[in-house]
Amino acid sequence: MRVEKALRALWEKECAEPDTWGETDLHASDLTKCPRYVWARRNGRTLKYFDPKGEFKKRFGKYFEKIIADAYRADGHDFVEQREIESHLFGVPIRTHMDFDFPGENESDEIKTTVFWSGYVGSKKDGSQRREIRPPKDEKLMAYRIQAATSAMLAKRRTYNIAVVCTASGSLLEEAHRTSDMSELIESLVEERSKTAPGDPEPEAAPTYDQECTYCPYAACALNNNPFLQVIQ
Repeated sequence: MRVEKALRALWEKECAEPDTWGETDLHASDLTKCPRYVWARRNGRTLKYFDPKGEFKKRFGKYFEKIIADAYRADGHDFVEQREIESHLFGVPIRTHMDFDFPGENESDEIKTTVFWSGYVGSKKDGSQRREIRPPKDEKLMAYRIQAATSAMLAKRRTYNIAVVCTASGSLLEEAHRTSDMSELIESLVEERSKTAPGDPEPEAAPTYDQECTYCPYAACALNNNPFLQVIQ
């Protein structure tokens, strides 16, 4: 239990630090989340909870970003790492945290880690066993595109790239898109999520992907199914 205990201590230390990210602000990632959750966070209604698996996943993601940053440097790219942007999009103030910005190339990159290796299939006895790789679900890929495109629009970048790393198999999926192709969709999402500001009425719950309610920190929602929810006294 030593590792989990230490991980919790690190998490509690970070939770005690002042909020510099603006929890009452609208974030680019909010466009892909349930509007009720976004409203609850911006209105101070969410609870903090410790999820060991979630903490490891978050830190795995940061580790892979460091690997990719080292690779970009070795390849001679000039970029800004972990760029924070606060600007207006369709008349609404939004904040974003861009993984990599390439001003000279008029591009931005978003790095995501997930698992799209389903495990072994086949039989060891007849030698047919193999690793089967399946691409991420369409709704997850679309969420990645929305977040990356929103960041690219805020930075006024012509194109954006997405690199998805499978932490189980090491497989890599890369996509490149024109930012303008997502403009209409993002405008509608910005308009909808702008109604989650402090003081706005609570919106209907509308989970945007499988198991979102399992990780939701808004305990008062009737759909909440978070097994780790804990109140920090």
